[in-house]
Amino acid sequence: MVSTIMTTIGYGIFFGLVRKFPNQWPILLWLTMVPLIAFTTFAEPLFVDPLFNKFTAMQEGSLKTKILELADKAKIPNAVILVADKSKQTNKLNAYVTGIGDSSRIVLWDSTIATLPEDQTLAVVGHEIGHYVMGHGLLDFLLVCAFTLLSVPINYLFARRFVKALPANWKVTGLDDCAVAPVLLAVVYCCWICSVAGN
Repeated sequence: MVSTIMTTIGYGIFFGLVRKFPNQWPILLWLTMVPLIAFTTFAEPLFVDPLFNKFTAMQEGSLKTKILELADKAKIPNAVILVADKSKQTNKLNAYVTGIGDSSRIVLWDSTIATLPEDQTLAVVGHEIGHYVMGHGLLDFLLVCAFTLLSVPINYLFARRFVKALPANWKVTGLDDCAVAPVLLAVVYCCWICSVAGN
């Protein structure tokens, strides 16, 4: 449902810009998407993630004490460290850093805490603290902005040519035709797959 809503909003913005600004839409699309990406990055851990999992403060104990000591050594004594109840969905182990600014947080899966010995859990947390301290959440956001900026000249030069090259029996009349939506979605998905494979 969340993905459907976000995709619908994205397509609404895209087709609105293409139809109203047939020549300037690539740069306007980028200028529109940057604040939306920033808002999404900030809001996801606060409003989207809690739809799927419960996030709680870590219970008092030896592990929490040592994690707080690590955070203090890394000069982030006020870092938000939460536990997610991922064991209800998977047996996999993980931890991650999410959000930017005031929504930044380090999240441990409860399965990680329950499965790994304390020293290994601390090693995992130490890795995530490194991401937090080095501001990788903000860096990822800036890289996404830069990557999408590269799409501006590509869209100017090739978007309409690409649509014209589609098979005639697909009956896509132009870039402003909603029938092109599945094709665009496939292109975005392929780009995402390639970026994941590259990482």
